[in-house]
Amino acid sequence: MRPLITRDEFAQLVKEALNNLYDPVYLQTHALGDILRVEPAPGETAGETVRAVLRDAIQSLKPPPSIPVTRPEWMAYRVLSLHHLRSLTADQVCEELNISVASFYRRQREALAALTSLLWDRYQQTLPPAQAEEEGTTDDQARANTVNLAEVLPRKSIRVYDLLVGIEQTMLPLAQQRNVRLQIHAPQALPPVYGAPSILRQVILCALAEAMSQLREDTLKLAISHQGQEVLWTLSSRTPQALTQILETSSAISLCRDLLHVYGGRIWIATSPERGSMLCFAIPVAHLPTVLVIDDDQRAVELYRRYLRGYDVLGVRTAREAAETLAQLKPDLILLDVILPQGDGWTILQNLKANADTRDIPVIVCSIMGQPDLALAWGAIEVLPKPISPEKLLETVHRWLPLEDSGESAHPVAPANV
Repeated sequence: MRPLITRDEFAQLVKEALNNLYDPVYLQTHALGDILRVEPAPGETAGETVRAVLRDAIQSLKPPPSIPVTRPEWMAYRVLSLHHLRSLTADQVCEELNISVASFYRRQREALAALTSLLWDRYQQTLPPAQAEEEGTTDDQARANTVNLAEVLPRKSIRVYDLLVGIEQTMLPLAQQRNVRLQIHAPQALPPVYGAPSILRQVILCALAEAMSQLREDTLKLAISHQGQEVLWTLSSRTPQALTQILETSSAISLCRDLLHVYGGRIWIATSPERGSMLCFAIPVAHLPTVLVIDDDQRAVELYRRYLRGYDVLGVRTAREAAETLAQLKPDLILLDVILPQGDGWTILQNLKANADTRDIPVIVCSIMGQPDLALAWGAIEVLPKPISPEKLLETVHRWLPLEDSGESAHPVAPANV
């Protein structure tokens, strides 16, 4: 079975685990442990085992003693070791090694690439060889392995257009062979969906391929729309009866059903008087946690938006704009600068905590004049003095507003028709 996780996704997992190397709670449930199939020793947690795997991998990149430590061969290893094993900041590593910040990031990229390559090879070794699959791996085992991978891969908010990139080109050989024209209708205003990108892309390709294999000299239409808490994907053709039996007879579509179920999605056959039978599947809309930034510096708002990917970041510049926004929505978190051109953040904080509708919204004061004791006394949960590093901002926001469950929602039973 070919791996469904891509090299880039694997590299991102390695980077995330390294950045949280000494966070036992984070590593305990991190997907890297499942993907590498680490087995904790007696008395050892899964998080400790993942940390040990990463430490050993870093140490394996250490040059042999025969090479002097002043040689360039040591630099990437030393950057990786100092930054992640000893938890030194980038500036501290630069001072320790007497290198520039640009050199630090270049050497770090080199080291991360080498570390990812080493762990990727280990991951490849956990996959059953093709011959063993043909001879000994049952369909049920292969199916379970694929579903298990879908469960452990990191999930995120995904633009529908990102899932559609290259779809038509991928389907072109089969379309030409069957003389089928593929038409995709996707409006611009579709909300993002939630799941693992590689898995959802495979579901789309599988549905198209299975439907197309039932057609000849026809047009296959894929219509995408926003329906309630889901994005609905509908496949139809001029010969709708060709799609009727797919759900019952196709093992590939059955696997798609199991994969969609992992993310709260579903797949079914629907009928309508105009189009007859249609193959439909739905993917949950991503419910992004909302962060309201109250800051008159638009550059700061843009930086927050860039750093806080996976969150819906809204920005207002004055106390009046803040009041108007809070009258219309209740954000999950507020980042507040106390220095504003009209009114001040202290008044906003006092009003927030005095109002029953807003007093429970967590507020992080982000300001060059944060006055931690005063901010905490008025109910702020934390104070971040400016300038704020991306790592500190993300770590703080994620601690108070984690992303793991942002895509969960309840879904109705599949309708009889659409």
